[in-house]
Amino acid sequence: MLALSAFAAEPPIQLPEAPTPQQAHVLDRKYFAVMGFEFSGLAGDYTSTLVCLHGGSFHETDSWFGPHPSTARLTTESLGIFAGEAFGTYELKKRHAWLPFDKQVRRFWWVYPVASGLQHAVLTYHNMELYNQARIRH
Repeated sequence: MLALSAFAAEPPIQLPEAPTPQQAHVLDRKYFAVMGFEFSGLAGDYTSTLVCLHGGSFHETDSWFGPHPSTARLTTESLGIFAGEAFGTYELKKRHAWLPFDKQVRRFWWVYPVASGLQHAVLTYHNMELYNQARIRH
């Protein structure tokens, strides 16, 4: 009984707080700049595709959308694909403790959105060239 009261009289030991690791901000200016670049390319491609489709004798060559997709289909599918790409980019930029070589993988989070934005910009140019050539012929 004496031993028990000796332990009860001692104040509890205070442990120092563990240092919290600094969280890297994933949704920062770089992320929004890169995703904004990709979205601007996507918006240009979307707009030029609609101009060509509503212009007459053109058809969509991407089998995903079909030869004459509606505006609603183009909008919903394009924004859905962009949302998936934005989420994938977010996950690539975020730290993962379980992923080997995480630091090396996270270095290249921006490559796919920039390449996709450039591809959409080239497709925008191509669509508008086709549209302008067709207008000149008529």
